[in-house]
Amino acid sequence: MKKFLSIILSVFACSFCYGQNNPSAEELIRDLACGNCHLGINIKSNIYEKAPDLSQAGIRYNPDYIFNYMQYPVKVRKHIGNSRMPRFYLDEREALALTYYLEELIPPESERPAYSISKSFETIEAEYPEITAEDGKNLFYGLNCLGCHQQLSMEPWKEKISPDLSSEGNRVKKEWLRAFLKQPKPIRPFGFYPGTGARHPDFMLTETEVDTLLDFLMKQQSKSRSDLLAFEPQELSSYNMKKAQTLLEEKLSCLGCHQLGEKGGRIGPNLSSLKNRLQPDYVYRIVMDPKSFVAEATMPRVEMPASTANLIVNFLMQQEIPRDSTVYLSLLDNPPQFHEGLERSQSLYVNYCASCHGLQGNADGFNAKYLPVLPTKHADAAYMSNRPDDTLFDGVYAGGYILNKSHMMPPWGFTLEYEDIEKLVAYMRELCRCQGPAWSRDDLQQFRKENQ
Repeated sequence: MKKFLSIILSVFACSFCYGQNNPSAEELIRDLACGNCHLGINIKSNIYEKAPDLSQAGIRYNPDYIFNYMQYPVKVRKHIGNSRMPRFYLDEREALALTYYLEELIPPESERPAYSISKSFETIEAEYPEITAEDGKNLFYGLNCLGCHQQLSMEPWKEKISPDLSSEGNRVKKEWLRAFLKQPKPIRPFGFYPGTGARHPDFMLTETEVDTLLDFLMKQQSKSRSDLLAFEPQELSSYNMKKAQTLLEEKLSCLGCHQLGEKGGRIGPNLSSLKNRLQPDYVYRIVMDPKSFVAEATMPRVEMPASTANLIVNFLMQQEIPRDSTVYLSLLDNPPQFHEGLERSQSLYVNYCASCHGLQGNADGFNAKYLPVLPTKHADAAYMSNRPDDTLFDGVYAGGYILNKSHMMPPWGFTLEYEDIEKLVAYMRELCRCQGPAWSRDDLQQFRKENQ
C-alpha cells in the first residue's frame, strides 16, 4: 500500500507541479541537466544550484526517508522550476546500498542524529544484511549522481557517460524516441561505458515536455561522411535472411556483445526488432566504422566486404525477432567497474576486456554468463604460461576465431593501436603473475635487441 501511494504521489507531482508552464527545449535541457551526462549538448545547466549538496547527507536526511525517496521520488523543492529528481528504477537492495552510503556522509567530528526508523525499514535491513555502504558508493558513482549533486569527497566523471545527441535525428526513429522520452527503457543493460552500470533516468515528463524535447532532438542532425559506400537497402530472400542470421550466430563476433532474440551478450544494445529504433543509414555506418561515427564507443570495427555489411544490415533492419523486456542488470550482483583514473594498461583492460574476462581476469565479468563459451581466464597461470605473448597479441588483434577459440571474442586490431594491445598483453601477465614459455621469451628478447 505504501508503495502504491508513493507511485500515485509521484505521478500527481509530475503532472501538477511540472505542467504549469510550457518551457522551451533549451530550458528543459538546462533544468534537467541533460548535458551533464550526454555529449553533444552545449546548453549549460545550473543544476548544482538547485539539487542539494549531499556532502553532509548523513546529518540532513533520515535514512528511512532516503530509502523510500530513492525508489519513488516526488517533488519536494518548489523553487527549482522544471528541475526534478528522476527515477532510476532501483530495487530495494540498490536503494538500501545508496542509503547506507549517504548515511555515512557526515562532517568530521559530528555524530549522526538518532533518527526514528520505521518497522518496515528495519525489516528491509534485516532481509539484506550483506549490503554495505561501499556497495552504495559504487552505485552513486556509476549512476553519475555527481551529474546533478555535489559530494565534495568524490571526484566527478571527467567523461560524459551517455551517447552524443548532436546527431540524434540521424540515428533514431521519431516514434521510438517519443516512446523512450515518455518512459525510458534500457538500451544498454549495464552502462554506455561497459560495466559502469549507468542508467537513463526517467524524468516523468509530461506530454508537452515530451513533444518539446522530441522536436528539438530530431532536428539534431550532422552531415554524413561521403567516403563510405552508401547503404543499399534491398528486400532479402528467406535464404539470405537465414544466411545473415547464421553469419551472426556462427561466424561474426557481434553476438558476443549484442543480444538477438534469446542469444547474445548484454554489453551493447539489443538488436532484436532493430528497425523500430534506428535508421538504416546509421546502422550501416556504425557497422562499417564505429569510431568514426561514435568516437567514444567501445564497439570494435570488424573488417568485412561491403557486400557482407549490406547483407547484415539489411537483415537487421528486416528481422522481426521479438525484443524481450530488457532490464538493467543488478548493480549489486554485478558490481560496477570503472576505467577512469587508472593506468593506461589497466584502463584498457577494464574498458575492453573486463566485461567478459572479469576485473581480475577470472572469466567472471558481467557478460560472461551470456556467452556459450567461458572466456579465457587471464589469471590462470597454468594456462597462460603455455601461451606466448605473440599468441595473446594475435587473439586481441584478430579475435578468438583466429586461434580456434570462440568467434564471439571480437577483433580489436582495427580499433586499438599496436602499443595498446601490447599494454593489454603485459597486463594479462600481471594478472596471471606468469610469463610465456621460455622459448618464446628468448625469441622476443632477441627480436627487441635486434630492432632497438
